[in-house]
Amino acid sequence: MVLETFLHNEAPVIRGRAAIAIALLYRRVKDKKPKAHEAALTGLLKALNFEKKHEVRWRLIYALGTMVKHSVKHQGLAGTFSKLVSAKEDSRTQAFAARALASLYREQSKQKLKVAPLAPTLLSKREWPWTVAVEVIRALSAAPTVDSTKQLCALTKHESFHVRRAAAKALIKAKSPGTGDIEALIELSLRSLLNDAWETVRGEALVALTALKKGEMHGTIKEFIADGVTARRYAAKALAQLEKLSAEDRKLVEALNKDSDHRVRLDVIESFGKKEGFFGLVLEALDDKKISVAGTAVGVLAERKENGISEALATRYRKDKNNTSRYEIREMICDVLGQRGLGKPKGVEDKLLRDALNDPRQSVRVKAAAALEKILKMKVRFESAPPIKNSRPKQKPVKGRVTVRFQTSRGSFEVELFADIAPLHVANLLHLIRVNQAKSSKNPNKPFYDGLTWHRVVSHFVVQGGCPNGDGWGDPGWTLPDELSDLNFGRGVLGMPKAGDDTGGCQLFFCHNPTPHLDGRYTIFGVIKKGLSVLDLLEEGDAITKVDILESEK
Repeated sequence: MVLETFLHNEAPVIRGRAAIAIALLYRRVKDKKPKAHEAALTGLLKALNFEKKHEVRWRLIYALGTMVKHSVKHQGLAGTFSKLVSAKEDSRTQAFAARALASLYREQSKQKLKVAPLAPTLLSKREWPWTVAVEVIRALSAAPTVDSTKQLCALTKHESFHVRRAAAKALIKAKSPGTGDIEALIELSLRSLLNDAWETVRGEALVALTALKKGEMHGTIKEFIADGVTARRYAAKALAQLEKLSAEDRKLVEALNKDSDHRVRLDVIESFGKKEGFFGLVLEALDDKKISVAGTAVGVLAERKENGISEALATRYRKDKNNTSRYEIREMICDVLGQRGLGKPKGVEDKLLRDALNDPRQSVRVKAAAALEKILKMKVRFESAPPIKNSRPKQKPVKGRVTVRFQTSRGSFEVELFADIAPLHVANLLHLIRVNQAKSSKNPNKPFYDGLTWHRVVSHFVVQGGCPNGDGWGDPGWTLPDELSDLNFGRGVLGMPKAGDDTGGCQLFFCHNPTPHLDGRYTIFGVIKKGLSVLDLLEEGDAITKVDILESEK
């Protein structure tokens, strides 16, 4: 492979880029090509043995991690990854080595191969940086033993909430070693987290404890619900761990399903939607006014087998057909009907999808045609829909350097925006900072971002927020075209989430650490220049209290 020759280039930047290029290539390879794969793997390992630069080493390990799926039988990979986790390495190299190790263990287990033994260093009581510790936890949970369970319990005392939360989440999957002492240690560790200062840690501990103690946790769940929205969301997840629901448990589920906060209803559907006895609950959610709840219900119905699902989806489609803000649900319905209509031409699915070929939205027509082609096994033609006028307001062009400050419930940080790289995204962000919310808002004089939340926090990945719905489904009422560049997603880099090409809006995300698989796919338009440590403190549900424009140089 030509790329492998660049792993030995004299320029570190070229060596690093070659490693990431190999990684991205093998993320997309679907067919196994043993010779090419073995050559790439050998080339990466050889380069790693000679590489001294930290900026290149973590990229080599990241690339090796993408090889794991086809390299489970390769001798020495587990040992190589384990040594790097415990060696005096850059934290990025350690974290990606631990992630690669977790992937190796999971793949070996999936292929029913003998799982490599855990290295003693993974079981030592050392204080890794939180980004490394989170990945170590994933490796430990992928190769469960008595010793790995003890280490998971020990990590529930880590100083970072990310690590304590990950440990609690991992203990829900810890296989019982068959001794009462270990089960007692798990319970003791989880119960200590029920009083943790961080909401999501308490929530994960409740879910894990319910999985461990089952019906014994009813009283605790009932008390937990009184602690607020986040607590009620986790209560729904905890109740879903019960194999059998008592009459009281069912009343709790029914109450949560009628919660005034739609995010709680959303978690009820996600937790119970696929369970026997809750089909009616999912059908009811199809009519929810919040697009995230109705959309989640559509996704759940794709996996259910009951009669009447296609009819219910067709009814939902027709109700939403002329609703410009709910086109995503219509797209999802087309996808589901395409699967359900296989072998049933001229059925309910066929009829609805033909109707959808005339949907006001082009993306829905495309989905309908693709679904019909599955059913009819022939090419389907349709007329293009009239273009949708982008309602993005006129925004003042920005040149030069711009700095904004995000004030949050955990502290503040300053972001330098890249007006020269992504001028439309920067202008859009500044516009939203300056303007008030829509007239339909309960607080029409409140700046757009003030009071919104960080609705998604994935440890050692991203912190995402700025959604007016608080659930990741919201937008400002318009979209932005992608502004892709050759910049890389690294720690503190600001990116634009999207649901497809050219669908950015008001949401934004910041990276905890490098995320090469996002490079060239999502718009980068800034980086945290001051207060970076605050990013590590942000928890799901924390508030964006205010966003200020600090500096603008033309």
